[in-house]
Amino acid sequence: MTAIIYFSRPFENLIDGKKEQLSVGNTKVAAQKIAEILDVDDFELIPEIAYSKAYQAVVAQAEQEKITNERPKYQPVSLN
Repeated sequence: MTAIIYFSRPFENLIDGKKEQLSVGNTKVAAQKIAEILDVDDFELIPEIAYSKAYQAVVAQAEQEKITNERPKYQPVSLN
């Protein structure tokens, strides 16, 4: 089975150096376009604990995860 599996975060993001509110994350848009071109299913990874909607808070969390080599846990994905 070929599929596109991705994580994407909407809400406040940095676009061209400015913070903007996104209703759909950039990766989701790209993943869905790729899945359509390849004619395959796409599946979104959803974290068990949601990330903050605030950009700076997410950056700080990601930096901490990198330092501690921590990886987020995701909800199960059904590939059926």
